[in-house]
Amino acid sequence: IYDLGYRGQIDFGFDNLIGDVPAAERMLAAMATWGEEHGWPFHYSTEATMNLARLPRILTLMRDNDFRMVFIGIESGDEEVLEKTQKGQNVGTKPSEAVRIVNEHGMLVNTGLILGFDGESAESANNIIAMLQRTGAFPTLILPLHALPSTALERRMREEGRLFADGRVAMNTTKRTDTATTGLNYVTERPRAQILRDLIMVLEEAYDPQKSYERIDKILAQLRPKPRYKPDLKEALTYAKAFVTHVLPGLAWRKETRRLFWTAMAKTLATRPHKLPHLLLMAVMHDNYARQTVSYIEALEAQLHYVEQVGEAAFNERMRADDAVPLMVDYGSPQSENVSLPG
Repeated sequence: IYDLGYRGQIDFGFDNLIGDVPAAERMLAAMATWGEEHGWPFHYSTEATMNLARLPRILTLMRDNDFRMVFIGIESGDEEVLEKTQKGQNVGTKPSEAVRIVNEHGMLVNTGLILGFDGESAESANNIIAMLQRTGAFPTLILPLHALPSTALERRMREEGRLFADGRVAMNTTKRTDTATTGLNYVTERPRAQILRDLIMVLEEAYDPQKSYERIDKILAQLRPKPRYKPDLKEALTYAKAFVTHVLPGLAWRKETRRLFWTAMAKTLATRPHKLPHLLLMAVMHDNYARQTVSYIEALEAQLHYVEQVGEAAFNERMRADDAVPLMVDYGSPQSENVSLPG
């Protein structure tokens, strides 16, 4: 990659960089040596579990290599739910403490959040929102639980007779083919309609501009960046152009975000100007996800309307049938009458 002339971000596409801690330590130490010898041509991102917060040597090496983002699947705001689902890596350290520790080593924490676990309550969605505001984690993924093939969850759902035919929600997926809108592919423990409403609420709250900028402020206060990679003049000019042509006419002038954006800019320039790139990155990312969420919520509302129309028992019975065929749902209009139960 270096010889090809590329400079900038490289993502380590592991599901878990620290799955083998000794190997990760050896690799990161070798990377640091190589990076210093080559003038720090790259900065990095990756994925890990919350156990990362308990590995100071790995954290130090990641900071020394200029890792700037790490995806950590916190998944739920309910520790009891995580324990029940055997997510032991997520209950050893409180999320707020884990995020703070990782931030202090110069890395932003992106996170995935899931609704649909057994053991959830009517308060689970509120607990997720509270956890986000308490930790400052950036919500990259907010998803319904999906029993993926060849996982312990899929095997358990199949054994309990709860898995849908072929392990899928037989929806018309012409427009929607991702697990965000075809998740919950099993008979849920609490009402499906309640989970869908909770997902909609979490999405609306998580990307609400006021709440987003509150989290950004918390992250900036905790973040201790140690940048090694320095953009060249061409890259710096590209960023400057993007600021003028995209950020200013969008975030800076749009009614929903302009006051929050300029307030955050003023505070950052006055108290922590070296963190301005991180502010701009998070502000743009939040805005991007907020815009994407509009169509996601429309799809969830269409599913909710369908389930409420046909009834949950009929929905589950049809989905578990061996001859299940796609349910016709017009995702473009949540209130559409174009919903029918085949057979």
